[in-house]
Amino acid sequence: MNSKNPLPIPCTAEDQPRPDSRKIILRENHLGTAVFASEEISAGEFIAGFYGQVYHAPKASQLPPAVRNHAIQFAANAWRDAIPGGLARNINHSCHPNCGLAGHFAIISLRPIQAGEELFFDYAMTENCDWVVPGNQCLCGTENCRGTILPFRKLPAEVKNRYQNHVSDWLKK
Repeated sequence: MNSKNPLPIPCTAEDQPRPDSRKIILRENHLGTAVFASEEISAGEFIAGFYGQVYHAPKASQLPPAVRNHAIQFAANAWRDAIPGGLARNINHSCHPNCGLAGHFAIISLRPIQAGEELFFDYAMTENCDWVVPGNQCLCGTENCRGTILPFRKLPAEVKNRYQNHVSDWLKK
C-alpha cells in the first residue's frame, strides 16, 4: 500500500471523503438514534460516508462489537467505520431501503426522500461475512421484510438484481 491509497482497494471518485449532507439530522425513533431528512433530498444525492478508521480481521465476529455492529465491509477481510461524529453509522437497516451505496463508502439516495423521512440502506449492500445483527432479527417492519439481515451472498436473486447498481463496489466482482 502507498500513501496515496492506504486502502487495500482501488479508490474511485465516490470513495473520496466528503462531509455529510447538510440535509440530514439525527433524531430518536422507536429503535434509538436514526438519520432523517431535514429537507427534501433528490434521487442520487450523496447522504453520508464511511471515511473513518479501517479494521482488518479474518471474520466480522472477531472485530470489537462497536466496529462489528457499525462499520461497513469493503473487502473480504476489511471494514471501515464512519469518522467520529459522522452520521453514516446511524443509518438504520431496511429490507426496503431508500438509500444505497456508490463506490465502497458513499451512501446515496435511491429515490426522492421527503423532509422528515427516515433514511435506510440494506446492510446486505456492503456485507458478505459472518456478521449477525444482535438478536438475529430484522426490525425494519416493511412489507417485504426478510426477518433477518442477510449477507449479500444469501440474498434472493431478484433482490441482488434490484440492488445491482447500489451495492458496494467490492460485491460487484
